Amino acid sequence: MTEPVWPEQLPLAVARRPHPTLEGFIVGDNAEAVHALRHHSGLLYLSGPTGSGKSHLLRARARAGNGARYLTGGDIAESASGLLAGADAAPWLGVDDIAELAHARDAAITLARVVDRRSAAALPTVVTARLDVASLPDVLRDLQTRLSQGTAFRLRPPDEETLARWLDQRASERGLALAEAASAWLLRHLPRDPGHLDEALQRLDVAALAAKRHRITAPFARSVLGDR
Repeated sequence: MTEPVWPEQLPLAVARRPHPTLEGFIVGDNAEAVHALRHHSGLLYLSGPTGSGKSHLLRARARAGNGARYLTGGDIAESASGLLAGADAAPWLGVDDIAELAHARDAAITLARVVDRRSAAALPTVVTARLDVASLPDVLRDLQTRLSQGTAFRLRPPDEETLARWLDQRASERGLALAEAASAWLLRHLPRDPGHLDEALQRLDVAALAAKRHRITAPFARSVLGDR
């Protein structure tokens, strides 16, 4: 039997990427880093390659606390550090991808001062970048000095086996049965991070509901998400 081809507009019209949560993070080898994120009261630095979950963790932690602030290095650079107004007193501050400040030295210096004041007040601050602290660009030396005094973790992306188990669990929570070949297709053709994979499952969920089916096969996944 030929798998039906579902118009991509249907899933796209109703599927939205779920808000990241700490519970939805694929911990894998990063249990110590996640524990520190939940409980730290000082300066925390998280590094790791794309797909390791840095943005997921910061956005999830920011949503979990009243008055918490989440900013990106790009946002701070574009605002000429204006977004940092009041950041030194926020109950929690997360700054994602500070390498984007490499071309905004004044904003980087302002952030370094904010970090100083927050450290003195024992307020939790989390900063991320793909690079380790020692490998940050020289233009960020003021920040590098501060960050080297905090606690640092290098996040590791989940391996394929861990991602496959997570996909099965998330699909089951939606009432879907994910065929092994479908799981393999998703991991082969989609970015291997929880946000993209969860978005794909949501689109598959919508299409499966329209098709009145609960089993997700590789051809069905391909028909909904398209060849990639």
